[in-house]
Amino acid sequence: MTAGNKVIFVVNPLSGEGRTSKQWQKVERLLRKKNYCFDVQFTERSMHACQITRDALQKGYNHIIAVGGDGTINEVVNGFFQNADAINHAAALSVLPMGTGSDFARVLSVPGGAAYAEKLLIDYREQPCDVIKAEFTAWDGSPLTRYFINVADVGVGCETCIRVNKNSKVMGGFLTFLIYFLGVIFSFKSPELRIEVDGELFFTGKSSLVAINNGKYFGGGVMIAPHAQIDDGRMDVTLLKDANTLDFLLALPSTYKGNHLTHPKISLTQGRQVKISSPAKVGLEMDGETPGTGDVVFEVLPAAIKLLI
Repeated sequence: MTAGNKVIFVVNPLSGEGRTSKQWQKVERLLRKKNYCFDVQFTERSMHACQITRDALQKGYNHIIAVGGDGTINEVVNGFFQNADAINHAAALSVLPMGTGSDFARVLSVPGGAAYAEKLLIDYREQPCDVIKAEFTAWDGSPLTRYFINVADVGVGCETCIRVNKNSKVMGGFLTFLIYFLGVIFSFKSPELRIEVDGELFFTGKSSLVAINNGKYFGGGVMIAPHAQIDDGRMDVTLLKDANTLDFLLALPSTYKGNHLTHPKISLTQGRQVKISSPAKVGLEMDGETPGTGDVVFEVLPAAIKLLI
């Protein structure tokens, strides 16, 4: 462990359908047995990981390790910021995946378990990571700013996440997302969207999905943006124009390998700022959470977080 590091594990015991609680006990026993110095705090409610992280950074902790799934990581990332600025620019984030989807861990190609937890304390490497700021409307109608480091989307992905988050994830990330996605596509109606990228009109019309990508994966292993990089200072935008059920079914297998980009209804671009507006009340999903609705503005914050992996 680097001298001067003050480490806290932020653990969501309910992630992974409650499996994280038991898995973490094994990890902590191993680390304590080897006399590593760290603190632990468990989340108790929605957005608690955000507050724990914010408080920890203000108290001088400089290495925050998120233990859970993509939602836990998202909350921790939001805790790094206050009043649109980083609380501690020198602080670092690590991910110990134990959740259902674990798409960001898939992006980083990192495992879970005690051996990797130990590596995060003594043998890590630094990786700069862009963060994307999103300004939109919360479900209660108030303006809201949130941050994410993997993927956000409007459309069928969001509707799938709403169903996933209301139900059990006991089948794991891949099957859970797949089953609810198949349920959504038979009744989904594509909304009218207007999309601007870096001030230029990119698309207007009906769209079934717009994914704003920092990482490559979402939805429990769908490689929605195979060329996305977390440190290039840009968002990859994946647009699926108005699709019917047959379009979804035919394209789905290729999305898990990232071979869907040649589909005639898919368009791609990159940018530093993306604006999405719609006359309809469309939901917004980011990193597996669904925090709001309405028009949204995305902006890249280059290398805004330092990862230790």
